[in-house]
Amino acid sequence: MNNKTLVEIVLFFVVGVLVGGIASMSYFYNKGVSDSRARLEKVGILEPLPRESFFDFGKVFSKNGKEIKFEIASYDPLSTPNETEIKTVFLQSDTKLVLRVFNDTTEPGAVSFIDTEIKPTKLSVGDHIVVESDKNVIGAKEINAIKIIVTK
Repeated sequence: MNNKTLVEIVLFFVVGVLVGGIASMSYFYNKGVSDSRARLEKVGILEPLPRESFFDFGKVFSKNGKEIKFEIASYDPLSTPNETEIKTVFLQSDTKLVLRVFNDTTEPGAVSFIDTEIKPTKLSVGDHIVVESDKNVIGAKEINAIKIIVTK
């Protein structure tokens, strides 16, 4: 056996150990997270993740004509604090855009808002929006909006 063959065998072994180690770490990490989630849900400390929602909220990341990209926080309370996702919203011809502002002229202790219809050009990067859809938005990367509420 020459030196080149020995080096190839050692290299093959080292790479195999590294790949196997990474695969097993990933498996056991994910298994631990899902087991922890199941135990926390069982004792009532953690609510199950929603299966269906027709609303999503986040901050406008970019806009280009009838397409808006917005950044949302993760639905998973066990995710890292800064874990976000970018979703795309498509404005339809009948999509309503409204600006919602706090109405401070009501009686003390009462909370109300004033909604004013706005044009898409009034929407800016950095605005906080609530997107309403007629389809489930959980897991969707693209949303056809029925209504977009801009909050100030």
